[in-house]
Parts: sequence; structure tokens; C-alpha cells
Amino acid sequence: MPLIEPSINGGYLLRLISFLQSQGLQPEKLFKQIPQLSSLRKTDWVSAKDLNQVYQTASQVLVDPMLGVKFGQNSSTNSYSLVGGLATSAMDGLSAIKSVLCYQRLYSRVGRMELRRKQDNTFLCWDAIWPRRLMHPAAVEASIAGWHQLGIKDAENKIDVKQITFSHEINGSIEEYEQAFKCPVIFNQSYDAIYIDQKVLAEPRRQADSLIYQALLEKAQAMLATHGHIPLIEEVENLLMQEGKGKILSIEQVAAKSGLKLGELRRSIKQSGTRFRHLLDRCKFIESLDYLLDERMDLTDVAFELGFSESSGFTRAFKRWTNESPVAYRRKLLAIKF
Repeated sequence: MPLIEPSINGGYLLRLISFLQSQGLQPEKLFKQIPQLSSLRKTDWVSAKDLNQVYQTASQVLVDPMLGVKFGQNSSTNSYSLVGGLATSAMDGLSAIKSVLCYQRLYSRVGRMELRRKQDNTFLCWDAIWPRRLMHPAAVEASIAGWHQLGIKDAENKIDVKQITFSHEINGSIEEYEQAFKCPVIFNQSYDAIYIDQKVLAEPRRQADSLIYQALLEKAQAMLATHGHIPLIEEVENLLMQEGKGKILSIEQVAAKSGLKLGELRRSIKQSGTRFRHLLDRCKFIESLDYLLDERMDLTDVAFELGFSESSGFTRAFKRWTNESPVAYRRKLLAIKF
């Protein structure tokens, strides 16, 4: 079962480690810093903390500001297997993007892409689940570059990219970034995003294959229960984060708020290979992060803000989530600087 903490699929980390080795960073140096990665398997899940530490170590050793972009551009549809196949066989650009958006949680729970429209702009925006201020810039750039490669650049019917924006400061040459993405790249912006030409999304794709697409779609749905066009787990987590902010909702309350029958909700959660308690714990953990980053709040205040009746209950829960006390975990969070 995936970690309570925001996490990335082990297969992604193994590809990253292999890429870094090709750039001159020996895995043993990483394993010395992060020993738990030495026995990593594709089916494992790795915390956002460890992902960021990999990028931090790599950036210090290789001293390459374009490291994240290069790794993202090293991706292909084969890198994402099932999700990549959906993107390749979809009927049009919009279907390809929506398929990948729907099933992206099969390989990443560190952040997620959302398709948004604002005024005359259509853009794919990367929303961090792990606090954005704690994300290594190279990790974010790798995600944007990977999406650019997978869903846009790699496609036969290329989707025009108007510009790419990042919310962090530039670390390198703007000419290198614009050469890599073949479009304007702007830093210190509100979003980490890919701005695209909406008209191109509706055009039929030459490599489309409806039979393959439907077969992969059914396989993905079997791996990740969906409710309409949204993964049910994502819908439950959204309810827990919004309606459950500051209080702990029961599965009965979630069923009532989502409009699902209790039995249907239980079956769908089970189908997704998780448990309601796990989803609740994950949402409470994510909710706790901003409070832990606020040094003005003591743990008693944090516990009450999360809906716990006493701080000891929060401490026991936090240790169950992370195998660390909230005090120790807060110390590590506050020490992260990129």
C-alpha cells in the first residue's frame, strides 16, 4: 500500500537513479545518503522527502541546473507504461490529456496536473500535494518537462505550446530553458504550468487506436476505481480535505456527501487497493504540513486544528503515519532549504 506521505512510484525513482548514473552520479553515493533506496523495487512507493533528497544530492554533485529538464525530456510513453499507452492511442489531444490526468495517481502522489482555463488561456497546471516550498526546483522542472514530452512533444500531432511558467527563481540560463522547450519560459510566476493552444486539442490524431485505447482504459479502471471521469479516491480525498478540514469525517458522512451508497463506496475503495482509514490518515497528514511549517503553532494547537480532541491523540496518529514524532518531523521540514 502506498505511503501516507505524498509519494512517487518506485519505477519512477529507479528510472531517475539510472538517468543520474548516466550523468555521472554513482548510485552508491545516493544510497549512502538515502539507504532505504538501495533495495527499491518498481512496486514500492517513495516519499516526497526522499525524492527531493535525490535531486538535492544530484544537483550538488553534478552541478547542472538543467538536470530536472533533461530527465523529464528523457521520458517517453514507454516510461509510463499503461498511462503512456492511453496517451498514445487516444482519439484526440484532449482525450489523451484527460486520460493521463485521470490516471496520473497510478505513478505519482507528490503533485498532480490539472487542466485549467482562465480568460483566453488553457493550461496544464502542476499542483503540489507535498508543500510547493519544500519541492526541489529540479523535481518540478522534471515533472513539467515529462508532461511536455509525454503528452505534447512526443505526439504525432504536436500540440502548440505558447509558454511554460515556473513559480521558482531561475537557476541557469534562460536561453537553455527556451531551447529545451522551444517556447518562452518565465520564472517567478503564480503557476508551474504549460500553456497550450486549445484549438489543437480537438483535432483527430493519426496514431489513434480506439480498440487499444478502450482496452487500456478498462485495465486502468480496474486498477483505480473511477466515479464518472474522476478517480473515486481523488473525489473522496477532496471531500476529506475540504469538508473534513478541522474535523474527522466518517465513511458514512463521506458517502452521504458524495451521493454514493455506503456499500458502493466501500467496494470502490477496496477495488482501488486501499482502505478508508488510509485515505483519512493521508488527508490529515497533508493538512498537518502547513501547520507544522508554521513555527508559531505548538502541537496542541495543531492537534485541535486537525480535529483531534487532545494532542496525545495527534502524536500517536502522526507516529503511525510516519514512524516519527511530529516534533522530529517538524524539525526535518524546517531544515529543508532549496
